[in-house]
Amino acid sequence: MQKALRLKNSVAIQYIFYFLFSIPEIILITIITIVSFAYRFCFTKKITNQRIVLGSVPLINNVYWKKAINKFALAKTYTSALYSNSKRHDWDIIISERWRFAPSFFRSVLSFCEVLLKYDLIVTSYSGFAINDRPYWRIQAICFKICKIKTIVIPYGSDAYIYSRINSNTLLHGLLGDYPGAAKNSKSIESRINYWNNYADAVIPGFMGFDGIGRWDVLVCSPLIIDTSFWCSNKEMNSQSNQNSSKPVVIGHFPNHKIFKGTKYIEAAVELLQAEGFNVELRIYNNISNYQVSDLMKNEIDIYFDQINFIGYGMAAIEAMACSLPVLANLQDKNYTDALKYYSHLMDCPIVSVDQTNLLSELRKLIVSESLRHDIGINGRKYVERYHSIESGAVFFKQLIYSLVHNSKIDLKLFESNPKLVLKTFDSLRDKNR
Repeated sequence: MQKALRLKNSVAIQYIFYFLFSIPEIILITIITIVSFAYRFCFTKKITNQRIVLGSVPLINNVYWKKAINKFALAKTYTSALYSNSKRHDWDIIISERWRFAPSFFRSVLSFCEVLLKYDLIVTSYSGFAINDRPYWRIQAICFKICKIKTIVIPYGSDAYIYSRINSNTLLHGLLGDYPGAAKNSKSIESRINYWNNYADAVIPGFMGFDGIGRWDVLVCSPLIIDTSFWCSNKEMNSQSNQNSSKPVVIGHFPNHKIFKGTKYIEAAVELLQAEGFNVELRIYNNISNYQVSDLMKNEIDIYFDQINFIGYGMAAIEAMACSLPVLANLQDKNYTDALKYYSHLMDCPIVSVDQTNLLSELRKLIVSESLRHDIGINGRKYVERYHSIESGAVFFKQLIYSLVHNSKIDLKLFESNPKLVLKTFDSLRDKNR
């Protein structure tokens, strides 16, 4: 009893101490907000002068989005740290390097103040920007609104999964297996989602939108984009075929989290196919750089297995399609896919949809037919060029930002489905199944 009381007192003292240290930070942010508001009130900018910042979670997504936005506006990236899949030169500003004269705990506050003064639009996540670890993080959006800074929120995963709201049991199992701690943090995640849903000018969640986020302003399969000049294929189709070839068909898999990806099922599938006599090999890679991944996709891998538990596709699947590889991923659950087929561009997606019920049969088809792998790979490359390239991202963000700045309806027809084509496609599929 006494130990519990001491622990509570210790936590209370820490919170009081933290709050007292926050007071000068809040005062500084308030002053900067007032200065920024006064400046913007006097000097209203046009769309051509929009200054955009992306961050501050260190996601490679921000680097690619910046390249797209820079085709029509000025964009900068801020990050709090570096992940292993990016390099220092990918980022414009690392917060810890930006303000070397200041104490380390105060640098994020200075970066937040800098953004209030210098930028007109922020692309961030539900984690927020720079001061997301502060007890007063809720002032972020209020400051942005006062300073007339528009906000686009694009979730990346752990910032937006509330486990009790997830529709797919296999996805929930994967998340609990690899990210069990988030189940205990659901109230905090939910409060941030509700907060940014209320204040953000646009929310673009992709597949994640169907797991309880409750808002999307543009319905796209995924807002992720890549540099298609870097991710491309070196391979040419040859005439060798399936089991009789001396060279095995190589299935590549990059499981940063094996339960979430369903790695044990692709391992079991390959073992069963090898027992059947198929000349197939599974290669699993972990903790390697983007340059190594690109080289493997271009030169060694024949089929890319993305995942089987998450409903949708991620960055690695897009990279593999750009390299003209056939991709296996789970697009089976209609709770996630129907709206994207009817109102977005999922009908165009050439990913081979698999779950535990059809993984073996779909692999057999791909292993025995190089021409099928080639055709799916070519269609995948076209799909990425149209929906996930830097060029398509430039069109997407330009139209989106124009709509936000001019307070007009967001209208991105390039990424919408054609109702007549959807109806005809399903009608022809129905005829084939009769």
